[in-house]
Amino acid sequence: MLYKFLLASNQYPRQTSAPNVTYPIVLNASDLSNLKLVRRYAAAVGLDPDVVRFRWDSKEQEGIATMEARKKDTLMKSKGVVLEKLKNTKRTRSEADVED
Repeated sequence: MLYKFLLASNQYPRQTSAPNVTYPIVLNASDLSNLKLVRRYAAAVGLDPDVVRFRWDSKEQEGIATMEARKKDTLMKSKGVVLEKLKNTKRTRSEADVED
């Protein structure tokens, strides 16, 4: 519903930093398994596509307050995006446009 509202509104700019990408931008979870697509949309919203990572080293939570540690628990213990969990989701037209 919000997507349709933003699409119909002339009040919001459509142009992004990337060619052929306009606002509003909507990505599905399955889109996150396509590194090329994620980098394209990172650039479109003004983020550095060269720092997009699917794998990283897990971090210890020493010295972090209890509430903060709890909020960051899953992320801090993870080592990357679990692509296998994304493979069973439906492909979108935008993902099909940018092949691996």
